[in-house]
Amino acid sequence: MPSAKPPEFDGSVFKLAPHECQACVSEYLSLCEHMCQLHGFKTDDDTTEKYSYHLTWVDWIQTGLRDHAFQLWQRIDSHECAKMKWSQFKTWVESNFLSKLAFNKAITLILTLKQLRSVHDYTYQFNGILYSLDNAINDKAICTYFQNGLKPSLRSRPELDVINDLARL
Repeated sequence: MPSAKPPEFDGSVFKLAPHECQACVSEYLSLCEHMCQLHGFKTDDDTTEKYSYHLTWVDWIQTGLRDHAFQLWQRIDSHECAKMKWSQFKTWVESNFLSKLAFNKAITLILTLKQLRSVHDYTYQFNGILYSLDNAINDKAICTYFQNGLKPSLRSRPELDVINDLARL
């Protein structure tokens, strides 16, 4: 086992805004992948028998779980944990820490977001929230939400009436 420690993850992302939560979880999983590759752990694709001195990605990464994340991990059957693949671990992290509550918060934020300063600032905020929704709503709805948040003077412009897909937005 290498002397390096896996990235720690305590699962407290629920305290963050939805787009920050998404970014935090994505950054954590990306860092885990990078560190596992760096240290040469076996991937899911390796079909050789697993020996005690050949750690898999999940074997090593799960030792970095702390607090709330560790408690949730402990609820999983130990046999299931032992044979969990990286793709399943990623799904577990995403399903436990990118909850429907975060989705609902993001929808509420996007529906209530209003342009107060420049269009650039508004677009930046809108895209940050939109990133956390991860293709969960269709393009036409996204365009409508974006237009509804613009200042009334911009919202009434005729050229916005034809925008109904993200490519035209």
